[in-house]
Amino acid sequence: MKKSQMFVSKTFIYILITIITAGILIFGYKGIQEARKNSEEVQMSLFLNSLKKSIEKQRVYPFGSTDQLTFSLPNKIRSVCFVDNPKNLNELTNSELSSQFGNYEDFNIFFMPFVEHIPQKLAGFKLEENPLCISNMDGKVKLQLKSLGNIVEISASNKTNTEADCVSVAYNGEDNIDIVFLNYGYSNINNFAGDVNDYIVNVFSTVEPFASQIDKFNFYRIDKPLGDVCSVKDFVLCNEYAVKILASDCPNDYIFVLVDRSKITDFVKPVRSSAISNMAKINTADNKFVLMHEYGHIIAELADEYVDDKYYAQFKFSQEDYPNCDSIPCSKWSGIEDVGCYKGCSLSQYFRPTQTSIMKSLKSSFFGPVNEKEINKYLGAYK
Repeated sequence: MKKSQMFVSKTFIYILITIITAGILIFGYKGIQEARKNSEEVQMSLFLNSLKKSIEKQRVYPFGSTDQLTFSLPNKIRSVCFVDNPKNLNELTNSELSSQFGNYEDFNIFFMPFVEHIPQKLAGFKLEENPLCISNMDGKVKLQLKSLGNIVEISASNKTNTEADCVSVAYNGEDNIDIVFLNYGYSNINNFAGDVNDYIVNVFSTVEPFASQIDKFNFYRIDKPLGDVCSVKDFVLCNEYAVKILASDCPNDYIFVLVDRSKITDFVKPVRSSAISNMAKINTADNKFVLMHEYGHIIAELADEYVDDKYYAQFKFSQEDYPNCDSIPCSKWSGIEDVGCYKGCSLSQYFRPTQTSIMKSLKSSFFGPVNEKEINKYLGAYK
């Protein structure tokens, strides 16, 4: 009797575990699908804004000036089609597009497969070939923009298909802060593209003072892997000269090297993200806000606000060199609201302006008044 009860009990437990596991898998899969859908919508929005700003930029160039540009697009899109004057539309070029255009006559940009993507409309361009359909190659479309006075002609780029292309992910205009992402350790370049989008949309665009001034930034990526240019130990070591040579394919004021690591691998052997000069090396297994932490170091020369006496004792660390560290009575930030004088700023003998911030803990999602003020000194130089 007891054996029978034990068998029934174990069977029930196994069934319950199976149901729970299946539920997690189903809802987890739905969550992943929803996240992917949202990511694709964001990518589409970034593509359209980047193209719009690129057209506006090209319009003011001398007549006949051309630019070869590579834009990022979701992999699910097979091609992007541009339509100019409907009266001159060559219906034989793409019969499927012709049928779609009949339903969306006010739109001039279409994405294949048409049934899955809503057409869009942009002003300021014309076509020599109408319609013009460009294939999406590995999440990238290559276009040539030619200035024709107050309008820009779009055509297929004659640029060769190289991995080192500068891919425009989010372009907001000339004379902006240019950031380029490079990759190390990725076995799937689509994952790199997804991570870049994630950092732009869910980190840069959510943390002040960057969120309200995101249009001051242009974001690019280079898909060619860094290879043996970098290595991973307790931290990421890169040949800075070699990294900067590769990064020079894109406009860049700052360089972010994304190092692909799984959270399990990183739990067993943690790797420290770091920043030096205008370059940050980001361990993707870290909390996403580590990118903001490292950027705080290089854009405003902010110090770590956590305490590590053993580490910083090796250097000639002085609070005089950092705007967010001070000695009592913390006169550096006197007159600034919502700040205090909290013990510990890199060294235990110094003090910081807020109890917590991104410069102290990655659990925080804000810089705090003093750090934001320092960052804004730099951002204020850009319109």
